[in-house]
Amino acid sequence: MISERYGMSLMESVIYDRSALSTCFNQTITVGEIEYPNPQSIFKYADLHNDTARTSALKFEVLADEVLNKIGLT
Repeated sequence: MISERYGMSLMESVIYDRSALSTCFNQTITVGEIEYPNPQSIFKYADLHNDTARTSALKFEVLADEVLNKIGLT
């Protein structure tokens, strides 16, 4: 329905678990008594953390490859 209505194909990649992504965006650093946002990319976060984060990073890499493929850059 969407592809017919808008003339665009849907992405095949699906990212189900977004908890690692949420965690990497919600990082903070404290300077004195003030907390500042310190978001990290999912890829950097995955290098430093658990298998769930690495799985999430891999899913985003697959999505990025699909986007590049669809726009003709690969």
